[in-house]
Amino acid sequence: MSDEFEVTDATDSRRFELRRAGDLVGFASYHRRDHAVVVTHVETLAQHRGQGYASRLMAGIVGMLRRDGHTIVPLCRFAANYLRERPEDADVVHGA
Repeated sequence: MSDEFEVTDATDSRRFELRRAGDLVGFASYHRRDHAVVVTHVETLAQHRGQGYASRLMAGIVGMLRRDGHTIVPLCRFAANYLRERPEDADVVHGA
């Protein structure tokens, strides 16, 4: 299996998706509020847990939001902890 990962914004489903070699590995549900993206839930599919994929997904989300000039409101505990542990990403956190 390839180690190629891709984070995409599945706007119709209102979630960011992490795919590895085209297969869904995890996702982050969200809704938009002006220029902020409110992340309500981050999940790695059961067979992929414990491999750091949720962090890889969050890194991709942060990169996309930074590139597009948006901020993140991390309502999900995992997303909030991820961002708290990475002060270098504070510029993307809404209201930080």
